[in-house]
Amino acid sequence: MDDNIPISQVIRMEINEYREKRRFIEKQHEQKSFRRHLLIYIISNVTFGIIFFFLDKLWMISFPVFFWGIGILIHYIKSVLKFDDRFEKQEDLIREL
Repeated sequence: MDDNIPISQVIRMEINEYREKRRFIEKQHEQKSFRRHLLIYIISNVTFGIIFFFLDKLWMISFPVFFWGIGILIHYIKSVLKFDDRFEKQEDLIREL
């Protein structure tokens, strides 16, 4: 480290580096959580579809597909599309402390 750089600037650089790493890790976690949720949704609804097909009640699959699908859409919006906004709000709250 250069002796001419003030310690406050070094600390600021390290804090910014930490924030970027934290943002990357949290974004990866949110995306992984969404992909896991989507995979469970697909596997479960295929399983329900097979069961309802053999029970001659295939129309019943529409309820979990529709309502759980709404939940998947909300999860996607919250964890993927709105992640940066939510992360910035958290960072602003941390800075206020």
